[in-house]
Amino acid sequence: MGLLKFLLLLCFLVLGNSPLDAAPPEDYLGPSASNSKEQQSGGAANVPVERPPATPKRLTEDDLLYSHPSEENADFQGPLATVKLDIQGRALPSRNGKVLVSLKQGEKVQIIKSSKDKRWVAIFVLKLRQKVWVPASAVIVNK
Repeated sequence: MGLLKFLLLLCFLVLGNSPLDAAPPEDYLGPSASNSKEQQSGGAANVPVERPPATPKRLTEDDLLYSHPSEENADFQGPLATVKLDIQGRALPSRNGKVLVSLKQGEKVQIIKSSKDKRWVAIFVLKLRQKVWVPASAVIVNK
C-alpha cells in the first residue's frame, strides 16, 4: 500500500498537478465565478453549464383569481344570489378542488368574486358562514 502512495505522489510531482492544487469544478463555483473568469481571461469562452431542470411553480388561489382591490378589503359586500341547482361547493375554482360543502337548490348566498375566465364564482354561504367556489351557471343573482 505504501508503494502505491509513493507512485501516485511521484506521478503528481512529475506532471506538476497536485489534486490539492486543482481548481474546483466550474459548477461548484457558481455562475458568477464563471463570468469573472471570462472577464479576467478577456475571451468569451462559452462553456455550457448543466443546470438542474426547473420545477414548475405551484398554482395558488391568487394565480387563478381576479378580484378588484376594493373587493379584497370588503366584508363580503357582493350581491345576494340564490343557488339554482344542487351543487357542491369547492375550495378552488376547478373540478379538482376539494369539496367543502353540498349546496341545495334555493339556498341564499352572497357573490364575492369571479374567476378570470368567469366560469366560476366565489360565494359566501350565509347559512354556513363559509366561502366556496361554484360554477357561475349554478347561481342566480337576485334583483
